[in-house]
Amino acid sequence: MAQESTGGPSDEKALITYEKAQKALRERRKEEALDDFKKADKQDGGHCLACQKQMIKYGEELGEWKTAELGAEEIVAQAQGPKDTALAHYQIALVLAERGDAKAQGRYFFVRSPRGDRQSAGRCLHFPDACFVDGRALAQLKRDDEAKASFEEVL
Repeated sequence: MAQESTGGPSDEKALITYEKAQKALRERRKEEALDDFKKADKQDGGHCLACQKQMIKYGEELGEWKTAELGAEEIVAQAQGPKDTALAHYQIALVLAERGDAKAQGRYFFVRSPRGDRQSAGRCLHFPDACFVDGRALAQLKRDDEAKASFEEVL
């Protein structure tokens, strides 16, 4: 992606806002920086990966869960290929787990495909953290048998 190589948005106006957010961070004004990262992402058409990562980081840190979730949802929407898609779904599951919203997290299980089916049984060999988050969310949703199966896959 072009934005990854530049470290920020591709739109000129968004880039100015992104730099303003970076300056606010250097001056320890996190709330202002978060607002500017969100604004820069919007100005860039919701395609600024660097902005979205900052939205997640500072959204979680400041308890701005809607902003953190928005950043994670945009990363999911832009994900290409199975690996990026899996990582994006894992990221949103982490945001929702951190927020403590098990019902919302249930919509974003890493181990769910777009059809809602479980992916390959060997997925935990490659990404055990995702299976752990999956099991934790299932346990919070009182789906104990499924949670136990997910935890066992981690082992």
